[in-house]
Amino acid sequence: MNIAVGTIAINGTLLVQMLNFWIAYLMIRLLLLRPVYRLILEREKATGKQYEEIRTAESDVEHQQENRRKLWHACREHFEKQRPTLEPMVHLRPEEMPQVSSHTITEKEAVRLHKDTLGLLRKSVEMADG
Repeated sequence: MNIAVGTIAINGTLLVQMLNFWIAYLMIRLLLLRPVYRLILEREKATGKQYEEIRTAESDVEHQQENRRKLWHACREHFEKQRPTLEPMVHLRPEEMPQVSSHTITEKEAVRLHKDTLGLLRKSVEMADG
C-alpha cells in the first residue's frame, strides 16, 4: 500500500513507525514519568505540610511572646502598686539602741557543743538511713 502525496510517499512502514512511537511513548509515560510525577506530588504535599507546620509554630511562638509581654506588664504593674513607700528615717539616739553583749565560751564548752552536735547529726543520719 503506497500513497503518494507530493514528494512524500506514505506506505506501511510509516504506519508501523508511528505505532512503535506511540507504544514507546506510552511505555515511557507509564513506567518512568508516572512514578516520578507521583514522587514529585508526594514531595510537594510533604513540603506543603512542613510549611503549614512552620506557619503554625510561628503563630504559636507569636502568641506565646504576646502572652509573656502581657504577663510581664501585669507583673510590673502589680509590683509598682505593691512597692513599699519609704518612710523618713528615724534617727535613733545611742542611748535608745539596744545593748549587745558579747559572750565568749571556753574551750571546754566548745568541745562539749561539738560532741553534742556530732551526736545529733549521727542520730538524724541513722534515722534517715534506717
